[in-house]
Amino acid sequence: MMIRKPNTGRYIIRNFFEKIPLFDYLAAIVLSVISYKLRLQSLLQTEFANGWDAYFYLVQLKSWIEEGVMHSPDASLVYPFMRFVQYFVGDYVIAYKMSAAILAGAFTFSLCVFAKTWSRSFLVLLLLGAYSVFSPQLTYFTAQYPKNLLGLVLFVLFLASLKSKYKWLFIFFLALNFFGHRLTMALTLILGFLYATFQQLEAKHWYLVGTLALCVMALSVLFPSLLNLSDVQRIQETFSLEHLHFSPYTFVIDFGDGDRISPFWLFEIIFTTALFFVGWLYLFFTEEKRSLLPLLFVSAILLCPFFEWSLTGMSYRFFLVFVLISPLWLATTKPQEGGAWLLFFAVAFLVASIFSNTTYQSDLHDPNYARYQEVTKKVQTHLPQDYTQLIIAHNALAEYFTFQTGIDAMPWLPEYQMNEHKLWRIATGLRYSQLRHYLTDQELGETHRLTVRYYLIKEKYWQKMLQRINEENDQDLLEKLNTWQNPSRLRPDFLLQKKG
Repeated sequence: MMIRKPNTGRYIIRNFFEKIPLFDYLAAIVLSVISYKLRLQSLLQTEFANGWDAYFYLVQLKSWIEEGVMHSPDASLVYPFMRFVQYFVGDYVIAYKMSAAILAGAFTFSLCVFAKTWSRSFLVLLLLGAYSVFSPQLTYFTAQYPKNLLGLVLFVLFLASLKSKYKWLFIFFLALNFFGHRLTMALTLILGFLYATFQQLEAKHWYLVGTLALCVMALSVLFPSLLNLSDVQRIQETFSLEHLHFSPYTFVIDFGDGDRISPFWLFEIIFTTALFFVGWLYLFFTEEKRSLLPLLFVSAILLCPFFEWSLTGMSYRFFLVFVLISPLWLATTKPQEGGAWLLFFAVAFLVASIFSNTTYQSDLHDPNYARYQEVTKKVQTHLPQDYTQLIIAHNALAEYFTFQTGIDAMPWLPEYQMNEHKLWRIATGLRYSQLRHYLTDQELGETHRLTVRYYLIKEKYWQKMLQRINEENDQDLLEKLNTWQNPSRLRPDFLLQKKG
């Protein structure tokens, strides 16, 4: 009887790769370097820091380096990491960009490690690594949320540690996740619990899980801004059956306005969403249900349709993370005959990455920091620093202003009493004729024009003006002024609790 020898080219290549673990690490490093370089190239297209929260990070970093304490206490590992990079770079903005790009490369590397430990397949490693190199979502996420990205890196490494023969890695990465980001730490705890349940741990291992849970609870009391009970309150406030929506569709409709979503990015959103539903179907055809179910369940949490949707809310952040982690379940597969297709898609993703990373455009996705720079310079010419205690300004402008001047600014009304003569506001959306109509001559004389429709005005005059507009029943103007660009809410409790 003739025995068919599995000597096809496909078998030889796969067998060769599987027997050289060093090649796996080299491939992971190469993919990570490519991911880093592509993201850094995208971030360097502007002289300013990238993202809406960028200057909040830089205010924290600058305060820590120059004053010895952070502006707002935070135990996240992202700040020591950025400080380490800044030590060698010297420039705060460049350090921010390099730190974010390095984290993008680290995410690619973590996916490669995860793919190898779960699938034992070089081709799955190559596929997930190449996908992350291609991902327009990762480029956008890198620019906007480096702290969240650090959390994702630690989350994926925690997943990889679950399959490692070195049990201490599980404990090590669980502990590190606590100092990454609150969202990914919560996902780590949920997935870790589900994985332990489905794997039917022995009693001695459950004692370990319980001990670790108690340690997490203790650490949440000792360190600020991490796993605070106020986060539960935020979730309760935004959860409602009336908020029904489908995040991928809602994101494309709301965020896509103004051509902010490129065809490559739209493809990724559709592809990863379809992949999520395919994963649930794949449950019926695989024996790896114990590994697959926890991954799919965590992805389902991120797609929960009952959180209030807004481009600044939790549902939006959840969706951004969903797109990045929904392909993880592919690592539960052990391809035997589909290797050629995996290789084809990996190569296709790498080729497409040359074009996909141009998706991120600073003019479309970042605040107008050039205008904020002009506004900040004008404020400094009109306002002596020793005559100011606080300035109210909208998000991004407030943090940029604080970073450049050292004067406190925030996008909230102060919840404490202060000298009304030292409380100012950078207001927008007004014409000079409207100011002249609603302010007295004295009030108008102390109000300064900064740029087109940006004015520096004392907060007490601003409140009087709003009252007069209301008395004249000019609802159109009130509606125009009561937007996020003119903050009108007191600082929420969850932010105050994290400052303690």
